[in-house]
Amino acid sequence: MLFYLTVPFLAFLLVVFQQGFLNLVFFQQLSVEVSLLLAIYAGFRMDLVRGAVLSVLMGFFIDCLTGAITGLYMTAYALVFLLSALVSARVYVKQGSLIMAYVIVCTLLEGLLVVGLTELIHGVELENRLRVFVLQALVLGILSPAVFPVFDRVRSFLQLDEP
Repeated sequence: MLFYLTVPFLAFLLVVFQQGFLNLVFFQQLSVEVSLLLAIYAGFRMDLVRGAVLSVLMGFFIDCLTGAITGLYMTAYALVFLLSALVSARVYVKQGSLIMAYVIVCTLLEGLLVVGLTELIHGVELENRLRVFVLQALVLGILSPAVFPVFDRVRSFLQLDEP
């Protein structure tokens, strides 16, 4: 029960931190999506229901704060979570290099999905986005081995493992 009371608040704080502070640090040129790392982490290390709730909540909060197409990030984060849950069931995901490679692939897929659907629906061409996606994927890939242990500590500190 503690999970469902604390996680929405903490997810909202993470998304506000990501959309506010991190965008200021990178001068709004690069989006460092720590929430995407958390969705991947949830797919790797949380059960299906709790991870899905967390991922969809973060996508919802990002949809609300960015003004993107309704449900775009919710869908993208849910797909990333489900893909991560499928991968974690078949692959040993404790190695840092494997986590880095997987985060890079997921970041590129999420970026292509978001930009592709935005271009399709709004008809706006977002040129030169591939360079930004590759840079964003590399930054998130490098951060992922350092951020996953932080997520482990927060989860154990809040005792979110209990049913």
